[in-house]
Parts: sequence; structure tokens; C-alpha cells
Amino acid sequence: MVKRNLRKESLDGWFILAQNTENVKLIRCKHKSVWVGQTTVDPKGHALPRPIVFKVTERYEEKGEPLLFPKIEVETYWITITGLSPQEVINLYHDHGTSEQFHSEIKSDIGLERFPSCHFSSNSLILHLALLAYNTLRIIGQISLEEQDENNLPVNRRKTVSRRRLRTVMQDLMYMAGRLIYSGRRWSISFGKINPFAQLAENVLHRLRCSPG
Repeated sequence: MVKRNLRKESLDGWFILAQNTENVKLIRCKHKSVWVGQTTVDPKGHALPRPIVFKVTERYEEKGEPLLFPKIEVETYWITITGLSPQEVINLYHDHGTSEQFHSEIKSDIGLERFPSCHFSSNSLILHLALLAYNTLRIIGQISLEEQDENNLPVNRRKTVSRRRLRTVMQDLMYMAGRLIYSGRRWSISFGKINPFAQLAENVLHRLRCSPG
């Protein structure tokens, strides 16, 4: 799925094609009309090597001001995936910002903005290890959201969120100062009673131990 560059393609040509294409979803409102569909030919009638999903908008008003002539806006996408409606394809592309956030965590939080080696094989190994660390921290972060007791957390960690950044997981659960204790022929770690994340870390560890596999 790739967004196309219209280059010198006619916007009016896409507008006419959208109006004449079958199985097009038409959305009309006071300020605009939107045609969403899929085509296997271009505006000139030439066959395409692969289907194109299009979204054509005829806008009658912009920023509250009525337009003397309607403004035509066109979005087109090459697709090779099947089983999705044109609107689902467009929504999936528009959600690429979420993917960029995950890329940012890999580069900044894990520290892989630049690879350390000039050898591909070495960088490949480092990337695989980073993938393991990333998935582990992501799992810990999601479990911590399910196990947390907001009353025992600092005020700045009581926000309702759907996920935690890797940096937050490392600062809250990985970088905790602790004391290694050997007693009764057993080793244990004590995080101190005043640590607000100690109980949360214990709950997460318990969940990981009890999880299958």
C-alpha cells in the first residue's frame, strides 16, 4: 500500500472517474461531497498494473468561507492487499503515524538511531537483539497497565493510557535501585517500602512466572 504522487494528473479527470465508477461510496454533507472507491483504470481509460484506491473530495467551503468554485482534492493509493474495503485501506494508511511512534521508540529509547558497525552481519545481530528487548519491554509495559494500582503510584503516572513508552517502562521498572540480600540460603532483592513501583514490579514478575510457555 503506497500513496501515489499525482504529478500532472488531472484532478477533474479523477473527479469524473469517481462519479462514473461502480461500487463507489458517496458521502454528502453541507460543506463537501466525498467519493471513495477502487479502480483498475486511470482517468484516461488505460488499464493499470494494479488496483488504485481513490478518495475524491469536492469541497464547497473552506475555513468557514464559501467557495466561488468547488475545490477538488484527490488521494490515490497503489494496493496489493486483498480483503479490505477502500475506506479501510485509507484509514490504515492514515494510521501510519502510530507506526512512526514505534520507530521512534526503537531509535531513541533503545538507542538504535545509528548502528555501531560497518558490517551488515553485525548490525543484523544487534537488530535481532534489539527486537527481543523491544518485545520484552512492550509485554512488561502492557502487563504493568493491567496490574497497576493508581493509588500507590506518583501523580504523574496516574493518567489513563493505552500503552507505555519503552523509556517509561525502563525508568519505572528497570532502573529501580535495590538491595541484594542473601538470607536463609536464598538470594532476594529488596526495593524498599517507599518505592512506589515495588509492588507493581512484583505483580508483573508474578504474571510473567505464571504465564504459559
